[in-house]
Amino acid sequence: MWSNPYIGASLADVDGPSNDTLRLHDVSFGASVTPDGRSIEGGRLQAMVDTRDWPAPDGYATVCEALAEHYIWCKACPDDGYEACTALRVEHISGVPSSAPTTRVTAANASANPSCG
Repeated sequence: MWSNPYIGASLADVDGPSNDTLRLHDVSFGASVTPDGRSIEGGRLQAMVDTRDWPAPDGYATVCEALAEHYIWCKACPDDGYEACTALRVEHISGVPSSAPTTRVTAANASANPSCG
């Protein structure tokens, strides 16, 4: 068994199916796997959040204008360059065992597994 197992994933874009979800770009997730291999800990989710479809708070033209007042700056969105994206980072994510199917990848077979890049 590996002494420091880790899980990670990334996606270019995640687009929500309704107005109450977030449009995310450049999504990445990583976490450490617990020694028993049944849970994750220390997870981190990072992404760029597209704010252009959000209603502006009262007194502001855009969400980005309101965020700038708190020193949070919007940047160009990766998909089209429109200045409406801001960074999102969630840390200390943990997970509990699940009955979802998993595939065990060991140090010996990782290089032959196409999912391991």
